[in-house]
Amino acid sequence: MSLSLTSDCSSESLVEILSKLESRVITSRKNVVNVHRDNVLDGGFRAFGRKSFDIWHELDVKFSGEDGIDSGGPQREFMRLALKAIKELPIFSGPDHAKMLVLDYKCLTECIYCKAGQMLAYFIMHRGPSPNFISHILYMALAEGIASIQPTPNEICDYELPVRNNLTLHFNQDRQTTLVKSLTSLWFKQWKEVLVFTIKPLDALQLDNMFDVKWSTEGSNRKCIEERILVYWRDFLQDLEGVCTTLGFNFPLQLSFIHPEDLQTKCCTAGFPYANTCTMELKIPVVNDYSTFQRNMAAAISMTVTFTNQ
Repeated sequence: MSLSLTSDCSSESLVEILSKLESRVITSRKNVVNVHRDNVLDGGFRAFGRKSFDIWHELDVKFSGEDGIDSGGPQREFMRLALKAIKELPIFSGPDHAKMLVLDYKCLTECIYCKAGQMLAYFIMHRGPSPNFISHILYMALAEGIASIQPTPNEICDYELPVRNNLTLHFNQDRQTTLVKSLTSLWFKQWKEVLVFTIKPLDALQLDNMFDVKWSTEGSNRKCIEERILVYWRDFLQDLEGVCTTLGFNFPLQLSFIHPEDLQTKCCTAGFPYANTCTMELKIPVVNDYSTFQRNMAAAISMTVTFTNQ
């Protein structure tokens, strides 16, 4: 579980650090994770705790009762659900956007602090969703040491501060969290963007620029129709502006179109979008007007919660 990148990382940007880590990932080998949506941490902690688990291998996530084959989509969905569950563990307390560590003896004896830290570090390494719910005070305690912080009474959720030193030592000395210890000692100052909550909504232009459009043949009737639908898509992004966040995708994403005549060969419902979360391609529907486009896109997004093999 060790991490040994010995170059001087103090001047590197977060992008450079993540790229360096990603370059060591072995995509041909997988860590199998069997989970149920009602309790993703149960199966997740078991998988991460196996002796065969390798931090440099990607995940092969199997959701119970779902037929999806993990080529990337189920792995990202697991990371999203697991991150949400970790945030709600009793090891944290405080507002959703500024969590502090608190002492929970049951979690301490079950090594939940270590398991959660290991999982969060893995998610960061593998471009999962950012765990940016850590309070600034907790971040500074981890980055600079507990002696460096001067919290106000309102920022203290747990008054057993002497215990916190012991808990931090337990967190860093456990052999299962060597990765976490390495990350914090090498690069923790660069992690502020990832760990600490900041109000930085994703605007429509940024989201639009994440996609490469796959057009039909130049000059064809299909291409003319697609140009009209692309206007609908960009207006839809404008309507969503301020409520979108990224989930650790590799860019660019692919944007294509579903024409009515395509429905005989594709597993799609007329007028609705289709997303392949493994190839990271979104197919948007060709419809007659914007109101139909907007309604069907919103309905599809709100109802999509499981994977299929189609």
